Amino acid sequence: LQAIEKVKSTETFREVELLYKQGIEHIDASDLSASFKGRANINSQLDALLKKAEKSVLIMTTEKGLLRKAGLLKSAAKKMKNVKIKIAAPIVSKEAKKAAEELKKIADVKHLDNISARFCLVDGKELVFMMMDDDKVHESYDTAVWVDSPYFARALESMFEYAWNQGQKV
Repeated sequence: LQAIEKVKSTETFREVELLYKQGIEHIDASDLSASFKGRANINSQLDALLKKAEKSVLIMTTEKGLLRKAGLLKSAAKKMKNVKIKIAAPIVSKEAKKAAEELKKIADVKHLDNISARFCLVDGKELVFMMMDDDKVHESYDTAVWVDSPYFARALESMFEYAWNQGQKV
């Protein structure tokens, strides 16, 4: 009995008792992330994510990605009221410049040199990032990961803003 009384007075016991009384909320990793294979599946996830945006969308992509996402963005933009959209990509070819001009109707667009990243960040909390270089992978093998993580999203948002400040307006 003395040993039990002694354990009751420890900090560890108080923490375990608190956990017992208040409980803990188990978070399943599958509720916070998912992976997608194939560009059609990736675009479907991006479309769903864009349509539920409330404040902001940050997109960093390749020149080819900009061309592919132009239609998707224009379609999703119809459902995104008062959402600030920023798109950063290398914009070099005539086709990319034309797409960027069209996208300027719904978003701020900047040309970035020497950036090779593909992600979409929504409302500072959810993101989809592509795992492969779109120049080196067939579209059916392209892979992306969706993550619902404000912590990770804020880190990526900081990197985006740093690159954005280095970019050139289109």
